[in-house]
Amino acid sequence: MTNRFRRVFAAVMLIGLTAGCARVTSAHSFSDHNTITQDTVVAFTPQAAEAIGIDLSDVTAAAVTESTADILPGVDPSKVTIEDFVDGDLRGIHVVARDLTLDEFNAAASVGVGGVEGVEDFGGVEGVAPGVGTPMSVVRDGDTYVITIPADESRDIEGMPGASSVGAIASAVTFELRFTFPGPVKSASVGQVNGKTVVIGLEDLLTPNEIVIKGQATHGIAWDPIVRWAGLIALGVVIVGGAAFLIWQDKRRQRITGLDPIPHTEPDADG
Repeated sequence: MTNRFRRVFAAVMLIGLTAGCARVTSAHSFSDHNTITQDTVVAFTPQAAEAIGIDLSDVTAAAVTESTADILPGVDPSKVTIEDFVDGDLRGIHVVARDLTLDEFNAAASVGVGGVEGVEDFGGVEGVAPGVGTPMSVVRDGDTYVITIPADESRDIEGMPGASSVGAIASAVTFELRFTFPGPVKSASVGQVNGKTVVIGLEDLLTPNEIVIKGQATHGIAWDPIVRWAGLIALGVVIVGGAAFLIWQDKRRQRITGLDPIPHTEPDADG
């Protein structure tokens, strides 16, 4: 798999030569009854497609629909919707697979776009699986979903030509894996955590270590961001309130010291 991943990285390097020339995003929404809905977009500009040897006329809903069984083995075709994707110069496909069982998802996650005419030779890479050639699996352990992307030394790109530019490439190519759970995220070895969601970018994925993400499989409130914002608001109230008090105290002092002394008169004889 080492050579395969390195060829994927080389293809991504080529794509990253032009800002905004590719989009690879996949959002995974987990339910509390062991199903996953996956929303995926794969699109390129004509220049990017030409750079990595893809014929955009083959990356269409019609072409992919003909090979759905090869792309998503073991998945009920009635659960899958495939449409053409167009956004400015970007052209590609938008695939939504609804309410997949864990078995269906795990079967499909081990296979990439191989088998689609014109797409199986993605930059010289056979069968690019989700996560840039990296398989993943999902299991439910009690009230916790556990996503695992196995360790793979081939994802260690240190020393590879262009590795130092991966940050710039990541900002030029829209690449994102998103996982949203019914309840709050319990832990994530990589990515950005925000309540019930974990977002993995290209730089996060380029690690040879095993990637493990855990999220609550039952509905719950993600208290961490709420508590964090409440703390910030409370801090703001304290700062603003303290400043207002100091201003009030200062004006009060000015008002007291600015008054003329009260005149004193001696009582008259009758008084």
